[in-house]
Amino acid sequence: MIKYRIGHGGIESFEVLRETEKQVTVAYCRYDGKPGERREAKVTSWCSWHDTWADAHAALVKQSQDEVDTLQGQLDGANVRLVERKAMKQ
Repeated sequence: MIKYRIGHGGIESFEVLRETEKQVTVAYCRYDGKPGERREAKVTSWCSWHDTWADAHAALVKQSQDEVDTLQGQLDGANVRLVERKAMKQ
């Protein structure tokens, strides 16, 4: 079955050999050129696995929107502090 992983580089598709509630197992080529299998957690701090490209895309967009919202909140707070500091009197 094909599943989609999002990470810092965007969306990648993989052929998943097996799947549990928390992990996927994918085939890969080992350093010695022989076929191997690799298990990965479905959700980590750097990637997540999704059943469809559309689900992966929605998660990637949400991730970026959350980042924008966080930065906007920090900018708003910095602007408030700037106004307060400019208004300070001796």
